[in-house]
Amino acid sequence: MAAGKRLTKTIVDRLELEDVVWDSDVRGFGVRRRRRDSFYVLKYRISGCQRYVTIGKHGAPWTPETARKEAQRLLGAIHAGNDPAVKRDQTRREARLSAVLDRYVSEHVAAQNKPSTQAEVIRQIERNIRPALGDIRISELTKADIKKWHSGFADRPYEGNRGLATKLVTKYLHQTGLNDLRGWEWRYLWELCHGKEQ
Repeated sequence: MAAGKRLTKTIVDRLELEDVVWDSDVRGFGVRRRRRDSFYVLKYRISGCQRYVTIGKHGAPWTPETARKEAQRLLGAIHAGNDPAVKRDQTRREARLSAVLDRYVSEHVAAQNKPSTQAEVIRQIERNIRPALGDIRISELTKADIKKWHSGFADRPYEGNRGLATKLVTKYLHQTGLNDLRGWEWRYLWELCHGKEQ
């Protein structure tokens, strides 16, 4: 660990593996060299706990100056009582569509549908939805993702139009409380994911 210096592009470019340099101008702001890249970080204390937040990777758009300004903005938010690490941690814990689909099948499809419909829903999920959309976090799933997914069925429109994801996204845009998520089935999934069961 190096003593505090005003971070410059030259200093960042000369860092060796695992070097950390702290900025002399903004307390807690620094840069750390990892295996391939350097990352700007902010170290701070809130409620007696030391926390770290990664600002971004060195390079466009993050330069020492832009990262320093972001660190100052984050410190202002921290001073106002907002912990940026909490949002990061919540995002990491947020369910991906794959996990919500599993819960949807076990709690809703199994209870509400006949065996033949259950088999078709599971087939659609396993063959078409999970491979394309399963790794997306629920809050990050957009109408554009669904349109892109649906456009892949141009050669087999019947299957694309029967796809559960299309039904889940095309009904009631504003009833879910999130932009780009539609359908009472989708609302059911969204509420399960966010602990707001009916």
